[in-house]
Amino acid sequence: MRFPSLFAGRARASFAVSAISFLALGIAINAASAATIVKFDPNGSQNTYPVGVDSQGRVQGGFSYENASHGFVRQTTGKITIFDAPQAENTVVVASDADGNIAGVLYGASQAYHQFLRDSAGHYTIYDVEGVSVQPAATNALGGTTGSYILHNEDQQSHGYVRTKSGKISTFDVPAAQYVTPTAVIADGTIAGFYNKSDGLSSSFIRHPDKTITTFDVDGAEQTRIYGMNDSGMLAGYCGSSGKWRGFIRSADGKVTLIKVKGATSTFVRAIGEDGTVVGFYLRSDATYHSFVRAPNGAITTFNVKGAKSTFAGAINANGVIAGNWFSWDNDVSHGFIRKP
Repeated sequence: MRFPSLFAGRARASFAVSAISFLALGIAINAASAATIVKFDPNGSQNTYPVGVDSQGRVQGGFSYENASHGFVRQTTGKITIFDAPQAENTVVVASDADGNIAGVLYGASQAYHQFLRDSAGHYTIYDVEGVSVQPAATNALGGTTGSYILHNEDQQSHGYVRTKSGKISTFDVPAAQYVTPTAVIADGTIAGFYNKSDGLSSSFIRHPDKTITTFDVDGAEQTRIYGMNDSGMLAGYCGSSGKWRGFIRSADGKVTLIKVKGATSTFVRAIGEDGTVVGFYLRSDATYHSFVRAPNGAITTFNVKGAKSTFAGAINANGVIAGNWFSWDNDVSHGFIRKP
């Protein structure tokens, strides 16, 4: 199955929930006439993967060209700026935040790789976690950058790390975890993500600013994976059993709302806005993916890029601008899109 990739090009990849409410279906609204969707690709791109859209509506991401990876920023005017990290043969963009800061990995001529941060003015910070292979996953201008790392003497077991804005790096583990995958960090330093256990199933975690860790599963789900968090502490992601997935939102007080798009065989939530709006995509029985946005009142709007076989929404800003990637019926090439409400 061709799975969507806001993290394309990555080097590697409890307490009881207090209350659960199930949303079988929000009121579906066809907003095609109100919303504007624009397709885009950097010049020469062979695959385009947006990873985020900042508060100004600029889209950040990566693309491949002539067997190498590069980064891009699409301005609100439509102009696309291409960039490479210093001394990089490959620049793999992984995440961005509301201020336009970009996190990723650079590969040099020796195939050694390092992590980079690029601010909205184009200034770079290069860093490493000593003695390990590192993969950033999320960044926030105030909360720092988080991700996972693999010790060279271990059998691909991953751990979590966080780098503060000042450059201090701390590592952490989740109890009983074999693979720790942080996916979000907010302004106060709270980190969220998921982890795999020895049985191969996944649960989610929250690492609080005091470094304590809370783990949880959505009731009735074999797997629970967080992919987004806002500064209010709301979490979003998807959960499932037996290969069937539903999206979920978890409020700061632990209440969980399940999300299923009508007609979907699986529903995946990939990002959450500051007001609680979530975006993601869903799988249909014809093996195509389509995108949706769910408003805080529960109303669900589905959409697709015109002419696309599959559309994967994966990022949203405070103004409701959505970015993601799409595939045509003709080939397996990824393109970018931006949707303005």
